[in-house]
Amino acid sequence: MGKKGTGKSTIIERAQYQIRVDKKSLSVYINAKTVFEVAKGAISINHEIDNMLSDVELRQLIVLKTFLEEFFKSLKEELNKEENKLFQTIGNKNRDTKLKKLSDEIDNQIKDRSELNVSKKVNTSTNSLQTSDASLGAKIGNKDVSVDSRLKQSNAIEYKSDEIFVKYLDMNNLINKINKIVEICKRDNIYIFIDDYSELGKEDREKFTQHIIQPFYHIAKESVFLKIASYPDKINFGNIEKKKVQCLSIDMYDIYGGRSIPNLESKATEYTKKLIETRLKNYTELTKEDVFDFNKFEDEDECFRLLFYTSMCIPRELGIILDNCMQSHLIHGKKISKQAIIEASEKNYTEEINPHYSRELSAKNIDVIEFDKLVIEDKIIEEVIELAQTNKKALAQIDNSFFRDLQEAPTSHFRINKNYEYLLANLEFNNFIYKLGELSGKDVAEDRFQNLEIVYCFNYGLCSYKKMIYGKPKDKTAKYYQQRKFNYSNKLGDILTESRKMQCPQGHEFSISELEGMKKYGMRCSTCMDEGENDSLCEEININSYTRNDIASDNRWTISEIKILTAIYKYEQRKSPNINASILAKEIDRTTQHIGHVCKELSNNKYVIRTKKKPEWPYSYSLPNSTVDLLINAKLVINKIEC
Repeated sequence: MGKKGTGKSTIIERAQYQIRVDKKSLSVYINAKTVFEVAKGAISINHEIDNMLSDVELRQLIVLKTFLEEFFKSLKEELNKEENKLFQTIGNKNRDTKLKKLSDEIDNQIKDRSELNVSKKVNTSTNSLQTSDASLGAKIGNKDVSVDSRLKQSNAIEYKSDEIFVKYLDMNNLINKINKIVEICKRDNIYIFIDDYSELGKEDREKFTQHIIQPFYHIAKESVFLKIASYPDKINFGNIEKKKVQCLSIDMYDIYGGRSIPNLESKATEYTKKLIETRLKNYTELTKEDVFDFNKFEDEDECFRLLFYTSMCIPRELGIILDNCMQSHLIHGKKISKQAIIEASEKNYTEEINPHYSRELSAKNIDVIEFDKLVIEDKIIEEVIELAQTNKKALAQIDNSFFRDLQEAPTSHFRINKNYEYLLANLEFNNFIYKLGELSGKDVAEDRFQNLEIVYCFNYGLCSYKKMIYGKPKDKTAKYYQQRKFNYSNKLGDILTESRKMQCPQGHEFSISELEGMKKYGMRCSTCMDEGENDSLCEEININSYTRNDIASDNRWTISEIKILTAIYKYEQRKSPNINASILAKEIDRTTQHIGHVCKELSNNKYVIRTKKKPEWPYSYSLPNSTVDLLINAKLVINKIEC
């Protein structure tokens, strides 16, 4: 698990490479986002089956079939690589023939509509929880595997959907074929790597877990190992026991964090240095001295420490920073200086990070609840930045040993009570702020959790853009960050009070400040309890009093369209000669098929220009002046971007 850009997909690639080298297992790669995007383009299986299924069941079956098609497509690619290394070296013609035959059988099973056993369609009106062992079992190797009957009964609702998976498609047959492939290749098992799972919407993630992950886990977990790349807070375990799932985080704080910020910074700086040195060694003939002008820094360590501050151990962010430096310096024959990194970081903030809420809030068809949530998050970052800017002058006037003799106080770091951590989760995910540590507050509290504080820092480029000094005075210890003025919990509490309240079904309202107390009584309404009603439960509701007057009222694009248009704009500013779907797909993490489909629609509506230099070449995309004006006026892009 890790936030965007931390290297989840790279780890999968490296794992698959090692699996090929070790020759003990097989592996396949599935992009969850691709499965849903391809499935959404399909509206039918065949006329006979379509008429026998409800719309929900048909959509589920299409998703399942798309997953299996992607599964076997990837598996065949791995087998082809096996053939090139295995069969040509060993000359095992017999094994070659067996694999070819089995591969053809798999192809036929996916393509042959008669393999869909629609006659066993689940009767959704029945209340029966009985499911035959034959339909939920599978023979894996020499073992007979079946789902625990106790698990079936306790998860009846979930397994109704799983039964559709098992009964419509002969999963026993498919899994036995997968197991046979493993045996023929003389391997122990097979790994299924699922990428971009968290890029699915909440509903699609739930469906993916329910209809794909759960059945494979329960039916074939002895020989089929699922490895899923996910964001920390965007994974659905369904009816799989969470404690049985090994979750590994690759986020900076989870690896290096704790109570010592200096220790985190030291280890993270060393990681950043090693990453750059390894990259230069493996992909170029350059040394770090060829790339960086260390004379512009106090020493080499300051250079890599600054690169850590600007990227926070997120390889993708580091790549953007260095790419900006390449555009401004390296291609002009100049080495990267300290000022170059600072300017590159500010450019990254203004181009990539700061427009986030304007883009999200400008999307059409945005859910009302999601809109209110985004506005509150936008208000929070605006308010804490304003507080930090006020403090940089005000703190310098305080008679305090940590602020004495300062013209301006560094205000890049701040603290909040751990109870408010959830409010900042999306701001951290989108790189406005970063979590650095946890420490006990100076105030006394009965509950240790309530007294625990989280230390954050602002994005370095944000600090540069807002003219805030990053870090702490050189002659001060990390206790600088523990000064009371850096605790912004009261500010978050004020925003929360103004934006949310508690309300029961009877209409009784309470301040959000009473939330913790209500949780102790199961969220029961105290007024209703006084009246003898103990089952009236309160819930949080938004009373959003914040607005964004700069957000266009005539929203014309979806968020996906906005991301594509702003990406095209970015590359046009860089004078890129051929902006195609492949380039845009890497920029915004979508499939080339999705990019092509959306750009076709945008072209039909005169927002994008599609051209082909040769019939066999892919489309190139550009923006007409009218679209550029719309993007700038809606503050979705910056008017002038220095390249």
